[in-house]
Amino acid sequence: MKQSTYLVVLQIISISLGLISVFWIASSLPAQVYAVTAIYTVINSLIIVFSNTGLETYAIRNILAWEQNNEYGKIKMILTQAIFLRIIVAFILVAPMIAYCYYISAYKFGGEYLSIFITMVFFGVISSINESMILILKSFNKYFSAALIVFVISVVGRILALILFIKFGFIIYIYTIILLPLATIIPVFIMLRKWINPKLLLNRQKLFINLKLSKSFTFSAYISYMFNYVDQLLVTIFLTPELISSFSVGKRIFLMAKQFIENVFDPQLQKLITVKNNIKELQIRFDKITKTKNILLIIGILTIPLIILSLNPIIKFIGLTQYPDLYYLVITIFLSQLLHLALKVKYNYISLFYPPDYYLKLTALKAILSLVFFILILYFFSFKYIFSFIILTNFIMLLYSGYVFKTNNGVNKFISVTK
Repeated sequence: MKQSTYLVVLQIISISLGLISVFWIASSLPAQVYAVTAIYTVINSLIIVFSNTGLETYAIRNILAWEQNNEYGKIKMILTQAIFLRIIVAFILVAPMIAYCYYISAYKFGGEYLSIFITMVFFGVISSINESMILILKSFNKYFSAALIVFVISVVGRILALILFIKFGFIIYIYTIILLPLATIIPVFIMLRKWINPKLLLNRQKLFINLKLSKSFTFSAYISYMFNYVDQLLVTIFLTPELISSFSVGKRIFLMAKQFIENVFDPQLQKLITVKNNIKELQIRFDKITKTKNILLIIGILTIPLIILSLNPIIKFIGLTQYPDLYYLVITIFLSQLLHLALKVKYNYISLFYPPDYYLKLTALKAILSLVFFILILYFFSFKYIFSFIILTNFIMLLYSGYVFKTNNGVNKFISVTK
């Protein structure tokens, strides 16, 4: 809980500064220009997700147990394989991403910003490597260390970017944001260097075994793209730059809220792995986490009227009235995150402790629902309700994960088979 408290403090500071940065930049630019930042998010997310081999998730489920048993060779093997495979696959993705850059530049921005978009692709590879190493830090339950590194570099970098924006304009700002992953990768690599041994890559038999064990996590990562990121991709393809920019502002707010919830609960749930063979202690700790979730959920529900009444004046005050339907986007985002909070604990427990095929089924269902709801809302309803697809998806996943958890005897089943 102590680590979660530190993470929440960091997150509050980060969200505050992040919102200031987002709102300052967004209020100072035409909506069409701010849409360029949405393309950066799409490129980064595509490379990060589809360079995932599942090895980091396999590590998250096992490293704490291996560490307790002094199985350091296994740790070095999985971490070395995860990082180097991430690099190889990320570079393979460069070619199709450059094709996407040409399309977006030509059809959405009148041929402008192509060099910026291509730069985003190559530094997206760096972002992907960062993502791999941050996940590895989390597998050691070093959530605070991972968050602190990202926080310091992100906050300092974004403050620097904001200063450069004020002095030199948008182009310098966006290049500064693109280059930030270079600053993150160095301290993270230093923390993990003792676990990385390139010679272990020569053990092809062990590599194939680990890839086979992690294949469910690989497919889950690809499938989860439909829930987490495909909305951004489709928006950039089918909507105008003005709506793209409005969606991008909303998505940034959504991701900040989602990250806040994850920083509260992920470290606590991850630490349960250390007691996974002690059912009594596991149940006690699980119940404490659930109680924390329920308290935050009640606070969130009580906040709904305040959000509804105060949001429009806030949007006008910070100068974001040029972004269409932002009021409705933020309201639906807030409601979606209440449902995300409601399903978080049981969903993550199933992901960590139940066999991989359960995680794959959960992820597949979530992805299919989100894609179907997104397309239906995009084509048959108003843009202002676009984030309702997350509300509908999270509501069904809340019911389904609760059903899976209940019918499989909660925390007591499958513990012995999580390897």
